[in-house]
Amino acid sequence: MRTLTLLFGLFLGGCAASAANTHDVGEVCEDGICPLPAELSGAAKFSSRWVLEDMEGGKLDIDGALASGRSVAFVFWQTWCGSCRAEFPELIAAAKKYKGKINFVGVISGPDDLIDDEEVKAVAEEFELSYPQVRDRDLVLTRRYKVTGTPTIVIVGEGAKTLYLDHHAPDSWEDYTR
Repeated sequence: MRTLTLLFGLFLGGCAASAANTHDVGEVCEDGICPLPAELSGAAKFSSRWVLEDMEGGKLDIDGALASGRSVAFVFWQTWCGSCRAEFPELIAAAKKYKGKINFVGVISGPDDLIDDEEVKAVAEEFELSYPQVRDRDLVLTRRYKVTGTPTIVIVGEGAKTLYLDHHAPDSWEDYTR
């Protein structure tokens, strides 16, 4: 497992801007942003129908949430990202406070040969992430929002319009409720 994590860190550039990873898993990255490599970013086609499957096999109807007036907050993270872990408590509190107004969805980018689902589930359980987690195996979400590092938070609203995109939680979640 440690070898897979280390290889994944090397592949993604870990918390460094270059391919060499001189940081430990879980270390807070420079400026709080763990960069993803260029091959995991860029434009991608995206289905006009948003129904995602979470890691527990449940269906997340993103279109339905948006149509009913709720925003959707996509929280991009990785198991080795210390900056992500540092932000979890705030995200958990916001997900609880704004339940029914903002749907939170954790997003873990990368193909199966680089991501260990059991490790993702263990980290989600360890931090008691109360919102569903999805795997972005084909990087459609990652590329759609041009995610270049983690953590990245993308909040979308009516018409799937991007309302917020940053590496830190917004100052006011209330701004993204109707």
